[in-house]
Amino acid sequence: MLPIMKRVTLRSDLSPLAKTARRLGVSPEWLNRQALLGRVPSTLVDNRLLFHVTSVKAAIVARARGVSAPAATPAPSGRGGGAK
Repeated sequence: MLPIMKRVTLRSDLSPLAKTARRLGVSPEWLNRQALLGRVPSTLVDNRLLFHVTSVKAAIVARARGVSAPAATPAPSGRGGGAK
């Protein structure tokens, strides 16, 4: 029997670039660049970057403290499947 998994809803768990940037108090351009460089976690869905705000905050804080955070995979620059 498969384990019961928490259902992830885009509305509650993942936010688009502009909304995430506003919540974090950074510019969308800065956040986009950090995601493309793999410095913050993101997921590419339908050619749009989506973010889990708590995970992005943790990655930013870890970098500020000089602590090695789990590596984020850079989002692909072209169209296609998602990346974390």
